[in-house]
Amino acid sequence: EERQEQREARRAEAEAAKAAKDARRREAERRAAAKAAAAAEANRQMAKARDAAENPPAPVELGAEEVLSALEAAVEVGRGGFGVVYAVELPSLPGWGRVAVKRALSGVDAREVMAEVSNLRRCAHRVVLPLLGYCGAPRAACIVTALMRGGSLDDHLLLLPDARARLQKRFKGTPGLSWSQRLSALCDAARALVHLHSNRILHRDVKTANILLDGALLPLHTAGGERRVYRAFLSDVGLAKERAGGSMTMATNATSNVYSTGFADPNFLDSNQHSAKTDAYGLGISLLMALTGGEPSRGLRSAYEDDVLDMVAGKEGAGGGLLHAARRAARWPQAATQELVKAVHGLVYERKSQRLPLPEALAAFEAALRFGGDDDGGADAGAAAAAAPVAAERPTASGAGFSASGATSSGASASASSSSGGGSTSAPGSLTRAVGGLHKEYVAGGGDASLARLQDRISNAYLSMMGHLERRHEQRGGAPLPKGSSEEEKINALAPRSAGQSQLCDSAHTLRRWYNACRHERGQWSVGARPSDKEVARVIERIRGLLDLERRA
Repeated sequence: EERQEQREARRAEAEAAKAAKDARRREAERRAAAKAAAAAEANRQMAKARDAAENPPAPVELGAEEVLSALEAAVEVGRGGFGVVYAVELPSLPGWGRVAVKRALSGVDAREVMAEVSNLRRCAHRVVLPLLGYCGAPRAACIVTALMRGGSLDDHLLLLPDARARLQKRFKGTPGLSWSQRLSALCDAARALVHLHSNRILHRDVKTANILLDGALLPLHTAGGERRVYRAFLSDVGLAKERAGGSMTMATNATSNVYSTGFADPNFLDSNQHSAKTDAYGLGISLLMALTGGEPSRGLRSAYEDDVLDMVAGKEGAGGGLLHAARRAARWPQAATQELVKAVHGLVYERKSQRLPLPEALAAFEAALRFGGDDDGGADAGAAAAAAPVAAERPTASGAGFSASGATSSGASASASSSSGGGSTSAPGSLTRAVGGLHKEYVAGGGDASLARLQDRISNAYLSMMGHLERRHEQRGGAPLPKGSSEEEKINALAPRSAGQSQLCDSAHTLRRWYNACRHERGQWSVGARPSDKEVARVIERIRGLLDLERRA
């Protein structure tokens, strides 16, 4: 009888252990499913936000009651010069999940909110945070935008305790960012600023906290291979103002609401006037911060002033402190750091009249991103020497994801090295030649700017198309392409004629041949031999249409 009781006790223990194990397994499965569902929903919302930036929807006018009701249970996610930002769900924006509601601070006139809504609608761009809705009622004045789950560039660069807490809640990647992810975000911010300035709008508060990441890794094709980067959006244009007439400057009250410590141009503080150059100054400080990991409010500019000036002057062994900080911050390749320091000098330290124009700074950023090295800090010297200096535009990732716009900046681009007034810290390497090549595209050899624009459009469209085709192939579970595949072999595999894609395949090969000509025949592509602007536009639109048709099918 005692043995029977022992057997029953052991059996009961075994059953209890099995039940507990099954319960733990079910709980783990439930959590994994919930995590996967949350990730899928986050990816869907991020894709929706990218699509909204590229195809701006009509903003929804919200009632005061809806806004105030939603804010009762809202979570504060940030503060800025314009107002407090909350993450909420709004019935008037179904399918968006939580969005960012930026409620105006007390004392901000509701008419100012409506003026900013007007500016936002006019300056929509693929890297400007998209406007989804607004409320003009004085007691609930606000602007509604997509919620960026990747956090701000500032969060990733400083990684302060509150920033880590924010990122742990929403960001699924690794905080901190590689050097190429940092530079890619700054490229997007520069593109957004160039776009704003072309529409006679000044941002007035350019800083890393206003550069937001969407949190979804996208492929970026470079001379050294594919990198994975985040799309970045310029935000907080609640402070943006339209320049009166054609004026290049705009006076404003120098209050704490109009600039941020460490990012404000000393020329603005002296003159009380904003300009395109004061916006560019904030971008230059953001670049210095991304390079070194330093904090602008703690004297970042003065801390590295001697290093920057000595490196630009070409002094032997100069910049040791800055180069060491760059390696420690994100393993920045030395060649990329040396070229970008010239851009920092042109944007931040140069006399105002000699400042580096923003489109030229963007060209230098893009060249460093494309030719600067790998994410472990190694230099892509061989790839940079062999490849043409094409400015890298990110392939899009929403829907068909193929952008036919091509241009990455307005006006002619040139290199930072040609404008910095100084030499390199070492003999000109492949990256220096690449940056210089961007300058030559636009101003050398007779200054055929139309040819440079055409080649840029072809190159950017081709890289965007290939990025989309590769993502589509991966999403469909296709086998990895063999290493060393030629561009022709890749297209045949990604858009095979046998799968009823003959039109797409033929058009893609046409774009490929033009792309090869851009890479290997720059300067020798005569007017008679090159395709016309209309012919290029026709092929790009055909590819875009075929991809859109596929998406809707």
